[in-house]
Amino acid sequence: MAEITFDSLGIQSSITARLTEKGITLPTPVQCQVIPAIQKGGDLAFQSETGTGKTLIAKYAIKDALDNGKSIIYLSPLKALSNEKYLDFARSFGNYDKDGNLIDTKNVGLITGDTVINGTAPVLVM
Repeated sequence: MAEITFDSLGIQSSITARLTEKGITLPTPVQCQVIPAIQKGGDLAFQSETGTGKTLIAKYAIKDALDNGKSIIYLSPLKALSNEKYLDFARSFGNYDKDGNLIDTKNVGLITGDTVINGTAPVLVM
C-alpha cells in the first residue's frame, strides 16, 4: 500500500513546506480519513484527541468552504478554545492590505454564550 502524504491529500505545497519546517512530514491517521471526506463534499462532523492534527483539517475545510461559497461551523467544547480558534482563523482567513496588515476579518465570526462577533460570517466558531 502506498504511503499517504500531504501532497497526495491535495494539501498546498506552501502549507506542506511549513509543516516540514516544523518536522511534520506525514499526515496523521485522522487527517488521512477526514481530508478525503471533505473533498467529497457534504456535511461532516468528527472528533479526535488532542495532538492529532484537527487544526490542519479545520483550516483545510475552511479554505475549501470559502473557495466554494459555502459556510462552515467549527465547534469547540470550551469558550477559551473558541476564542483562540476565532483569532487563529481570523488571522488565517482575514483580508490583508498590500503591506501585510490585517484589515478585516469578515470571513470569520464567533458565537459563544456571551459574545457574538460577525455572527453571519461564512466561518463561525462556536
